[in-house]
Amino acid sequence: MLTVYGAKNCHWCDKVKSLCLDNDIPYNYIDVQESDEAMTMFRDRGLRSVPQVFLSGTHIGGYAETKQYIEENYQ
Repeated sequence: MLTVYGAKNCHWCDKVKSLCLDNDIPYNYIDVQESDEAMTMFRDRGLRSVPQVFLSGTHIGGYAETKQYIEENYQ
């Protein structure tokens, strides 16, 4: 399952969620502004922007990398 880290009013976060929905890919969404644990993970990994997508703990990337991953593995 994908984990999408995002924030409110983030256009690219919405696009990642739409990609998942359009391709019937289950995902867990975490708002980094509402999760201290997510903010700590972002700081520890040096991540500074959203969305950030992970698959079973492995970082895929942002929107462009996630789109490419889905195109290569789900279509």
